[in-house]
Amino acid sequence: MMLYLKRILKRYLPPKVKTFLKEFIVKHDIDFGRKAKQTKAAISVQNQYNLTPLQAAAKIIVFLVPNDAEISGGLLSIFQFVNFTREIEKNAVCIISTIPGKYTYEKMILFKNSEQIYRWEQVITSCHQCSELILHVPEYFASFFYGFLSRRDLAVLRALPKLRINILNQNIDYMPSRESLYSLYSLTSDVSQSAGFERYANQDVCDKFGMPLYFVPSYINLDDCVVKEFSEKKKLILFSNDQHSDKKRILSRIQDEFIDYEIREISGLTYAKFLELIAQARFVISFGEGFDGYYIQPYYAKSIGISVYNDRFFPDSAMCDFPFVYSSFEEMYEKVCDDIRRVKDSKEDYEEISSSVHSYLVRTINHPEKTVVGLKNVYDHKVTYCPDGQARHT
Repeated sequence: MMLYLKRILKRYLPPKVKTFLKEFIVKHDIDFGRKAKQTKAAISVQNQYNLTPLQAAAKIIVFLVPNDAEISGGLLSIFQFVNFTREIEKNAVCIISTIPGKYTYEKMILFKNSEQIYRWEQVITSCHQCSELILHVPEYFASFFYGFLSRRDLAVLRALPKLRINILNQNIDYMPSRESLYSLYSLTSDVSQSAGFERYANQDVCDKFGMPLYFVPSYINLDDCVVKEFSEKKKLILFSNDQHSDKKRILSRIQDEFIDYEIREISGLTYAKFLELIAQARFVISFGEGFDGYYIQPYYAKSIGISVYNDRFFPDSAMCDFPFVYSSFEEMYEKVCDDIRRVKDSKEDYEEISSSVHSYLVRTINHPEKTVVGLKNVYDHKVTYCPDGQARHT
């Protein structure tokens, strides 16, 4: 019943109300029924972990993740960051832990990986020999982190010879206000952010939050992408489960214009099923960040992504002139049906668009070597931007 209620609220509430509720749920660690059962089972598995390497480590690097096993581009990227970090910091122990709070899980089953997921209690009680702890905190949780710490947690963290907190700013829209992050400085003066997109890896964003900024471009392994040729694709138009005020009327117009097409929301899938589904579809519409997996990954499947341009996530303003990239949702409403109609039955035109955008994406984004350099800079304190008036670390 609670899961059904959660879905109803997600679908119908205005965006500002949903944002408020999301923050309220995170702040108060509210459960909708599933997480309590998940946690009980997870703890029994986590209690079997061998904590000796963690307890003996002089340097520990922890990537914190949400306490509910839901897939996102940011989470996929974090798992890659962990793999790269282990190659860079060979003398450190690097693990993934759920955020502090009542709930946890032991294994991410929605995409292929071999990671053990620890719970925060295991981290904080294993710092016996630790002289340096680096915490990578997701941006949406950064302002809540201090409030979730117990007195024991605070004592342990403040007693560490060296503590670093790096905020994973993977979505600038979720980054908390500067003032809400002041509590972190009561734990350590070494607080930084790593920007996942080049468009907001700049001096202005650095100064806005008053902390050093590293550019660590997001990376997702696309080797598992499913590819289907034009002749194999179905009359299927997919759309993201993000909320937008123009979403309903855009989808209604598409459905009215293309009655022989299935119009389907992407929701509740494993990553493998997501990849299979977008390869089957001819078109995939993003109603979220815009330059996200709903727009990008269809091109790796020889499909076409549809989106609205913004200057926060798209790497280049020239993309505003790309086919199926619109300047606004109003323009999408006005033009998308004509654009779909123009290429939906033309193999040559369809493949030309899909291939040209794919070539651009391959040249422009998702280069693992750049992500490795960015992470190495974090661990070496080689700051990309320093706040105005602050000296760089040496």
